[in-house]
Amino acid sequence: MRNFTCPACEKPTIAPARKWASSSLNPVHCSECGAQVYASSRQSSLWRILESFLVTLVVIRALIGFSWWLVVIAVLIVVAMEALRLFLVPLVRLRREGDGVA
Repeated sequence: MRNFTCPACEKPTIAPARKWASSSLNPVHCSECGAQVYASSRQSSLWRILESFLVTLVVIRALIGFSWWLVVIAVLIVVAMEALRLFLVPLVRLRREGDGVA
């Protein structure tokens, strides 16, 4: 799998696992320019809410009429949503107050 592009220097230096684990509290450092970047937390949170909602619906359905297939479907939803989040949520540069970055 190819690396993701750093929003600061436009070079493919961000590994998929590092992007997936990044947050504004735990940014990834670009190996080329040293910028701190992370997966957009606002969009990431939206993905997590949607993922939770879908899994909750499956779990409620599982409680009404339990089936192992519904548990498998819930797990597949989580895996699919995390894969989509990895590719669709953009990396953004961490900007701190007074750092002089425009």
